[in-house]
Amino acid sequence: MEANSIVESGLSFLQEARYLEAEEAMYRAVALNHENPAVWRILAAALLKQNKDVQAEEALRKAVALEPKDATIWNNLGIALLRQGRVPEAEEALERALALDPQNPAVWRILATVRLKQDKDAQAEEALHRAVALDPQDAAIWSNLGAALVSQGRLSEAEEVLGQAVVLNPQIAASWHNLGAALFGQGKFAEAEEALRRTVALNLQDEAAWGNLGAALLRQTKDAEAEEALRKAVALNPQDGAAWGNLGAALLRQTRDAEAEEALRRAVALNPQDGAAWGNLGAALLRQTKDAEAEEALRRAVAVDPVKPLAWSNLGLVLGRQEKYPEAEEALRKSMALNPLNAVAWGNLGVVLGQRGKYREEGN
Repeated sequence: MEANSIVESGLSFLQEARYLEAEEAMYRAVALNHENPAVWRILAAALLKQNKDVQAEEALRKAVALEPKDATIWNNLGIALLRQGRVPEAEEALERALALDPQNPAVWRILATVRLKQDKDAQAEEALHRAVALDPQDAAIWSNLGAALVSQGRLSEAEEVLGQAVVLNPQIAASWHNLGAALFGQGKFAEAEEALRRTVALNLQDEAAWGNLGAALLRQTKDAEAEEALRKAVALNPQDGAAWGNLGAALLRQTRDAEAEEALRRAVALNPQDGAAWGNLGAALLRQTKDAEAEEALRRAVAVDPVKPLAWSNLGLVLGRQEKYPEAEEALRKSMALNPLNAVAWGNLGVVLGQRGKYREEGN
C-alpha cells in the first residue's frame, strides 16, 4: 500500500475514534515517507488522543522541524508539553502558534491555562479577553476568565463573567464551582450554596466543592447539612485540613463535643497554623472539662491568631477553672479589649476578680 493510501486510512481511523489503529497506520506511513510533516502531525494527533504525550511530543518535534510555520503543530506541541507538566515550554510553543495564527480562540484559551499555572494572572486574563473577543459563545473561555478573576480577588467581576459562563453552558462544573467561590467571598452564602450544589450535582467526586459547600452551609447555621457535605469532603480527601476544621465546627455547634474534638485534632495536625481550629478544639475540650488540654489548645489559638476575642475569653475561663487567676484576668481583659460588648467575658472577669478579692474593680 502506498504512503498516501495509508495516510488516508489513518485519517479515517482518527475520525472514527479508532486511535490505536490510526497510530499503527501512521507509523507505517512515516516509515515510507518520513519527510512529510502532515504524516507526523496526524500521528501525533492519534497519540494525543491516547494520552501518549511523550511519543506525541517526539512526533510533533519532527513535524515542526519540517514545517515550522504550521500553527496547529505548535499548538499540539504546547498541549503535549502541558500534559507533561512542562509549563514554561508549553507557553513558548503556544506563543509560537499564536504568532502564526492570532485569530484562534482555542489557543488563546489554552495559553491562559498555562499562564494561570504559573500565577501569571494578569497575562492569563489578557489572553482570555482575546479569546472571548474572538469567540464570545464559548462557555469554557468565560469560565476560565472567571477563574482568573477569582484568583485575583476581583469577585464581583468574576461573578458577572461566570454568570455568563453558566448561561452559555450549565453543564461545566468548574464554572459553578468558581461562581460559588466568587459569591462566598462576597458574603452571598445562600447564592454560593446554590452554585456549589450545582457543582457537586455535576461532579460528585469534587472534594473541594463539597468542602466549600459545607463552609457555605456552616455560615448559614445549617449545621446538619454542613456536616453531611463536609463528611463527603474528608472522605474524598482526608488531607483537607480546612474541611476537617469546618466539620469540627459543625459538630461543635450541635454539641457533639467528642466528635468535634476528633475532627478538630485532625484539622490542627494537618494545619498547625489554623487558629480557628485550635480555638474550636479548645472550646470542645472545655465543654468536656478537659481543662489542661483545653488550655494548651487555646494558647495555640491565640498564639496563631491573637485578635480572636472568643479564644481569649475561653482561655480566661479555663485558666480560672484551674485557679490560675492572674493569667485568667489577663486573658479576659484581652478578650474585652477586642470586644468590649462580650457579656460572657465580663461575667467571667467578675468571677475571677472576686476570687482574687478585687470586688471593687470593674464596677463591682
